Amino acid sequence: MSWHFKAIGTPAKLAERLEKETENHHGQCLVEYNDAKPHLLGLLSQVFLADASVQPLIDLEASGSGYSKDGKQADRSISVSLKQIHGFVG
Repeated sequence: MSWHFKAIGTPAKLAERLEKETENHHGQCLVEYNDAKPHLLGLLSQVFLADASVQPLIDLEASGSGYSKDGKQADRSISVSLKQIHGFVG
């Protein structure tokens, strides 16, 4: 199964959205997403939330896939892109 997440926002808003994203997954996808979520939140925290007074605009895209065999996780992969958007005119 596979899951995908893409959002643009401030680090704090992205962290909130990552938490709510759990509602959009079920079964094997939910297992994979819930295992990846702490790492995604950790990346946001370490890279962009260290100074909460700075809230740049971030483009976060992540996806993962995997499968289980006989009830055990057999294979997993994840791809993450985390970029600050510069020069945004809004």
